Amino acid sequence: MGDAIWRKQSCDLAFRFGGYSYQDRVRLCFIQHPNNYRGNVVDKALLDAGYRAYTGEKIDVYFNTAICKHSGNCVRGSAKLFNLKRKPWIIPDEVDVETVVHVIDTCPSGALKYRQK
Repeated sequence: MGDAIWRKQSCDLAFRFGGYSYQDRVRLCFIQHPNNYRGNVVDKALLDAGYRAYTGEKIDVYFNTAICKHSGNCVRGSAKLFNLKRKPWIIPDEVDVETVVHVIDTCPSGALKYRQK
């Protein structure tokens, strides 16, 4: 518990004096503390933060268009998983779980998250 408090305080201090935008602060915190944000994330917290859920049988994918930097890593990483010409454009069951995890971990903005079931 103390370690989590220290991490939050260190991020808060860095952001207060660093002159970063909100999106950059969030991205930097994700980079500094990836174990806090990768893997099995909490549904409600993500939905409250503006993420949209795309449910699959073994894994759920969450996407937040407001923080997406449109790097294209997702579409280039797996055209079956992410297809802009389809609705819904994210279908987690199209590929195996390992592919979903790998592609989402390449997202530079933190706009993509996942939750394994």
